[in-house]
Amino acid sequence: MIAGAGPFRIARTLEAEKIPIPKAVYAQRNGKPLPEKPYLWTTQTFVSFLERVDYTECAYDFKTFSKSYKLKKRYHNAPENMAIVPDTQEAIVTREQFDRVQELRKK
Repeated sequence: MIAGAGPFRIARTLEAEKIPIPKAVYAQRNGKPLPEKPYLWTTQTFVSFLERVDYTECAYDFKTFSKSYKLKKRYHNAPENMAIVPDTQEAIVTREQFDRVQELRKK
């Protein structure tokens, strides 16, 4: 996409290229009305993509848990309590690319 660009610049580029936000894509697929601004990318929306390990070739199970089978509320599980199953899907980004992005985001 844009080498060396930060989330703000990438969000503005996606907006300029009229790439619909995830909520707009979901609405189109399910025959629901489009959001008021279907191309308005926020920095936070894009940052959430950068932090998702799901785009590598690994599958993560047990992301959430319930304190009791009677309760409907789900709680987020700590990363060390998740089960990681490698090589279960085609990767959108390589693990090396993902790790590099996380390293850059820490700085």
